[in-house]
Amino acid sequence: MVRFGRGVTLDRAVIVDGLSTQGIEFGDNVAIGAFSTVQSSMLSHLGVGIKFGSNSSCGPYSFIGAGGMIVIGENVIMGQHVSFHAENHNFDRTDIPIRSQGVSRQGIVIEDDCWVGANAVFLDGAHVGHGCVVGAAAVVRGKFPPNSIIVGVPATVVRSRSADRSPAKESPCVAVTEI
Repeated sequence: MVRFGRGVTLDRAVIVDGLSTQGIEFGDNVAIGAFSTVQSSMLSHLGVGIKFGSNSSCGPYSFIGAGGMIVIGENVIMGQHVSFHAENHNFDRTDIPIRSQGVSRQGIVIEDDCWVGANAVFLDGAHVGHGCVVGAAAVVRGKFPPNSIIVGVPATVVRSRSADRSPAKESPCVAVTEI
C-alpha cells in the first residue's frame, strides 16, 4: 500500500504506515524530514490515503495524518513541524463518549508550487490553491484561491502574489518581509 517514485528520501526515524483504502504514493524526488510520521489510519478507523506530488518535501518532525484523503501537489515545500489532520470527530451527542460517535472526512488538498512555513496546521477540508504561501504557525481550514498569502489563526488571505493585486486583497497590517 506504499508506492515510491524515483529518488524518494526518507530521513532518519521516519514512520510510514500505508494501511488505508488507497495507500500512500510518493512521486519522484519527494523528501520527508527526520522524525516525521506519514500515516493513513487513525486509531481504529481505516484511513483513505496520501498522495505526494513530485519534487515536494516536508521538514523534520512533521505529522501527516490522512483519515481523509490528503493530496499534496508537485513542487510543494514545507518547513518543520507541519501537521495535517484530515478527519474530524463527531461530538454532537452528550449521552455517549465522543470517541464512540464516529468521524467525518473531507480531506485536504495543497495544489502545486506552494510554500508552507514551519508549524502550520492543516485541518480537515482545507484546500490551498496553486502558488500559495502559508505563513508559519497558520491554522488552515477552508478554501483559499491560487497565489494567496495566507497567515494567522484562523488563517486568512492577507494579499495575493498575482501581478494584479487589488486593494481589497491587501492588508496594511502585514508586510511581505514578515512572512
